[in-house]
Amino acid sequence: MFIGVHLWFNCLVNGADSVPTRQSLLARLKDMGDQESWRDFFDTYWRLVHVTALKAGLTDSEAQEVVQEVMIAAAKKMPEFTYDPGKDSLKGWLLAVTRWKVADQFRKRQAVPAPNIVAEAPL
Repeated sequence: MFIGVHLWFNCLVNGADSVPTRQSLLARLKDMGDQESWRDFFDTYWRLVHVTALKAGLTDSEAQEVVQEVMIAAAKKMPEFTYDPGKDSLKGWLLAVTRWKVADQFRKRQAVPAPNIVAEAPL
């Protein structure tokens, strides 16, 4: 399953240019207190992350968790993030983080033990 997700992800990254990277927004995001810019960032990119997670096979709830985790990762990374359009891609980085978080969700699924559906009879 992870191989299929990986191949699909590579196709998505190559087609991810539909959301243009705005360098002025990236510069404003260096200020963690700039709530308007962070709202703009979220509004611009949350669908990309959410749809990617859904298409990878996650439930809506899991995909929403991935969106939260990717946005937290972006907030942590933004102070040191440098953008060079000739060599870097914000969307590529966001989608790579999304892939890691999607894989984390699949690992969580495997780690959760199946519930015991056989109820014990009362004594």
